[in-house]
Amino acid sequence: MRGERMKRLCTVLVALVLVLSACSPTGQRKMDEITFVIPVSEMGLPYAEFVVADELGYFAEENLKVRVELQPGLTDGIKAVAAGAAQFVFPAPNVVMIGRSKDLPIVTVFGSVQRYQFGFATLADSPISGIPALKGKTIGLPVAGTETIVIPIARAAGVAENDIKLEIVGFDARPVALTQKRVDAVLTWDTEFATWQAKGLALKFFPGYEYLDYVGNGIATSEKIIKENPDLVRRFLRATVKGMIFEEANPQATVAIVKKRYPEAVQDEASALAVLDAAIRRTRSTYTQQHGLGWLRPEPWQKQQADMLALNLLDKATDVQAMITNQFIADANRVDKEKIAKQAREYK
Repeated sequence: MRGERMKRLCTVLVALVLVLSACSPTGQRKMDEITFVIPVSEMGLPYAEFVVADELGYFAEENLKVRVELQPGLTDGIKAVAAGAAQFVFPAPNVVMIGRSKDLPIVTVFGSVQRYQFGFATLADSPISGIPALKGKTIGLPVAGTETIVIPIARAAGVAENDIKLEIVGFDARPVALTQKRVDAVLTWDTEFATWQAKGLALKFFPGYEYLDYVGNGIATSEKIIKENPDLVRRFLRATVKGMIFEEANPQATVAIVKKRYPEAVQDEASALAVLDAAIRRTRSTYTQQHGLGWLRPEPWQKQQADMLALNLLDKATDVQAMITNQFIADANRVDKEKIAKQAREYK
């Protein structure tokens, strides 16, 4: 009897030691180190949810240590994810379509931008009054491959491909190309345009969504990660959603957090808040209200792929259902929204 009690006691003590070991600094679970590629040349307010998620420990709560890598090349990010050099990337749908047509196993798992963000910028005093007026004009592109964005917008507005001249001027050189009048317009997007305005550039913007029911960038990963490590996807998306809730609840605090990490991204608070407001608004829609942040509609993807095929901008068609999935959206939105909003309101 006594021996049995001793045996049970030893078992309890061993279990207690294991619990205490897990709770001690030396017994902590190792953080999963991942790389997230964003296809821009500079980090800033349009990607504030990721900055907030890192600064406030939302990624750490999900046991993630995230390294953000900026790669402005059109397909560099999806190639890195397909090769296993990165785990997540933030591509536009046309980039995913190009990748899938070349058999890259990339899948968008979160639709961050709910309406098409791309359009054209001109000088404020330009006689160009809209996208149809780009006929006969020269449009500056950031990198090779972005003609797959320009041509469908132009065509939808009644401007044929052979009626415009496309010139690659460089990612950061587009505003200079405009002001020096080397081009008549440049390809840009809503939040980048707002950033340019915040820097004092006198420009006007013509949005592509007036002509096309497309959507914008989202978070993508590889088929391999979805199959072998779906929990990694859930955790990354959950932390991202927390960041999105925080930024909407307290934009001023979000600007301060981004400025702390990236001082060059904030010129003044009023302009910064305008950029952030544009970034937040484009992530919300009637569909996200119904299904949760990040919801992906197949219809815009089907429409965009059909348009790109008709314009010979894709090697081949691929199944849209293989390009996107909503399987992680419910879990991503399973967070304590009130708690996060309260934390945001009380942030000092």
